[in-house]
Amino acid sequence: MPEVPFVPLGREHVFFKYLNIGASLATLKNKTLKWSNARLFSDPFDMPADVSFAFDGASFANALLDEMSRLAFGAQTPVGDMNNPLFALCMQSRDNRKRGATEPEFRRYMSQSLTETAEQFTKAIPLLERQLEMMREQFALFCVSKTNKSLLMWAHYAHDHTGCVLGLRCLPDLDRPLCAVKEVKYLSEFPLVATLPEYVRHLTGQSELDTSAIFERFALAKSDDWSYEQEWRGLSLLTNRQSGFDLDPLLPEELDAVYFGARATLNKPLISMVTVSAASQSYARRDFWAAVVRFRSNECRIGPTGVLYAHCGRTHAIRRLRAR
Repeated sequence: MPEVPFVPLGREHVFFKYLNIGASLATLKNKTLKWSNARLFSDPFDMPADVSFAFDGASFANALLDEMSRLAFGAQTPVGDMNNPLFALCMQSRDNRKRGATEPEFRRYMSQSLTETAEQFTKAIPLLERQLEMMREQFALFCVSKTNKSLLMWAHYAHDHTGCVLGLRCLPDLDRPLCAVKEVKYLSEFPLVATLPEYVRHLTGQSELDTSAIFERFALAKSDDWSYEQEWRGLSLLTNRQSGFDLDPLLPEELDAVYFGARATLNKPLISMVTVSAASQSYARRDFWAAVVRFRSNECRIGPTGVLYAHCGRTHAIRRLRAR
């Protein structure tokens, strides 16, 4: 299958980053976005290093034997890696057919050795888990959401509705990392390393397992208990292993809006610090909104007619600030 070219997200995409007030101020003042290693996440099961196959050793041995029989005695000439010992053995067996070798004989001959291979398969799982854990330590993630109206996320990540949500716009023309984020897949079970046919084709030298794709599959998988987050993630090599996070520049053009939590709007000095910080750091024309919780309908409403509304004009100063 031909590789699908990567296409960055367009300017129509705006993502939302929930932050407590301290992180909001640091982000706006320093003009940086924090990319973190998964070990710093609140969910200990995020990016699991648990290797899972949807088959056992016996099923694996049977499937491998069937595939090798097909390679050795099938009508079509197989294509594969002659440096792979199993594929080379099958090609040699195809030549032996001219000297009277039969498929039943081949299967009897291979059956014992493949049973031993199946036993080794189960022993290889801890090694694969260690490899995934090592890869996990080498990457940083940037997590955003497609919604700014999640009551649970306002509580969890914006410190009980006292923090902010930053609206971040994709800028594909500037090759920004935000344009490369991918949607998280919410699953009831951990993702599989490979299906049985994929793994068998790999072991018989017919295809390679894409370790980068496997790791990305794990990085973009979360339990379906978290599906309300509507999360998208960016993935990058971690340069600061000691701290566990990297800082990436936040361009002024990327900041689309700032949303204050329902409780943040009661703290006028705090609001002033955020808006003045945004204005003083050369951010372009941006809106500041308030999040208002409607408890009867259990929803979060975002709008300029909330508790507080401020607008940052092109002169990088607060033009209007009024309390309702």
